[in-house]
Amino acid sequence: MTVRMLRGNRFMHLRKLAACCFLTTLAGALTAAAQDRIAQPVDGTRMTALKGQVHPRALPENDRGPVSPTMPIRRASLLFKPAAGIDAFLAEQQVPGSPNYHKWLSPEQFGERFGLTNNDIAKVTNWLQSQGLKIDNVARGRHWITFSGTAEQAARTFHTSFHHYLVNGESHFANVDAPSVPTAFEDVVGGFIGLDDFKPVSQIVRPAYTSSKGKHSLVPDDLAAIYNIAPLYAAGIDGDGQNIAIIGDSSLDLSD
Repeated sequence: MTVRMLRGNRFMHLRKLAACCFLTTLAGALTAAAQDRIAQPVDGTRMTALKGQVHPRALPENDRGPVSPTMPIRRASLLFKPAAGIDAFLAEQQVPGSPNYHKWLSPEQFGERFGLTNNDIAKVTNWLQSQGLKIDNVARGRHWITFSGTAEQAARTFHTSFHHYLVNGESHFANVDAPSVPTAFEDVVGGFIGLDDFKPVSQIVRPAYTSSKGKHSLVPDDLAAIYNIAPLYAAGIDGDGQNIAIIGDSSLDLSD
């Protein structure tokens, strides 16, 4: 009887231990999951302007006047700030021995930990649609939303205006003033992409090539020396079977 009682106590202890471990794991999972971050009511009369959201080349001296109200603005993006803890997590991914070392996340896993919740996404999409804008896509990681509409709709929604600009002989459009969002979204919105059509400009300085006439040129072995990739060639790594994609000026499908 004593043996049975000891076994019974041990079994109960193991059950309690297993339950405790399960609850601890569950608590950890709940802690890791993203929480609702939009706590205030969405009030269109209380708006906050986002700093740094006017293109630096949209200058008064380049201004050529307002765009047509019906000009389409296609697939602009509203970007969201990741939840707290993202910097520490990214750092831990690179530290051997860390529990998160090389623990890469799928877009859905990123959304669960660092993206907006479905509740918050619904609040933002409902507001955009209430302004007449069309939702094109919601990121799988729930960290951006793409939308389309006319210049008039976007101007009214974000409390700005859109003008044409002539820069270096090229015509562009851009928002004139900093766009605004409801103050309820202030802590989660990081900025916009697509409220102007300026493209990034490469800052790479063209190299000086050498030749026998005093000009400069390079051959493959020169590049191997400059970038110290000769050891890779010696190890039999020569890029065979690898693909390099060079993306030019194009309209990308963000859902791809």
